[in-house]
Amino acid sequence: MSNLSLNQNTFSQTPILAQVTNDPQPQTFSAQIYQSSTAAVISAGQTVKLVDTAGPNIIVDVCASASDGPVFGVIANVLRKNRYSAGDYVTVVGPGGVLMLKSSEAVTRGAVVTGTNQTVTTNDPTQATAVTAGDYVSGVALTPASGANVLFKVKVQPGIISATGPVVVSIQ
Repeated sequence: MSNLSLNQNTFSQTPILAQVTNDPQPQTFSAQIYQSSTAAVISAGQTVKLVDTAGPNIIVDVCASASDGPVFGVIANVLRKNRYSAGDYVTVVGPGGVLMLKSSEAVTRGAVVTGTNQTVTTNDPTQATAVTAGDYVSGVALTPASGANVLFKVKVQPGIISATGPVVVSIQ
């Protein structure tokens, strides 16, 4: 299984996928996964979008692809659970939050990235450099990733790639 996990028996903890960093987290939300979500897998590190439904709760659903959005935030890893089903409650890190996310390719510091969500449980959600017009941006790389499957810091900063380049759409 390629999923990164936390070993509670180690003396030196290493970063794990979707771990919230020690940086200030200005916006974290408790949200419910859309009851009618068709996502095959819902886990920490996936980008989510808001769903327009009646009721007082914040309802989110997994972004199906880079062109599905707009991105609202990223599901954070919590120790009690990191795989979810429709209707479950999750912690979502919103604009300005910083997470450790996994790369699908080499990413340079300062690059805007977009999420690629997992479709099977043996894969992790990843982030790639956003270059295609119409793709929704999930954030900005604060640290570089030397190649695929490397954890790197991402500041959640939703936006979209236009024909002329990235446009940040901040939900503040």
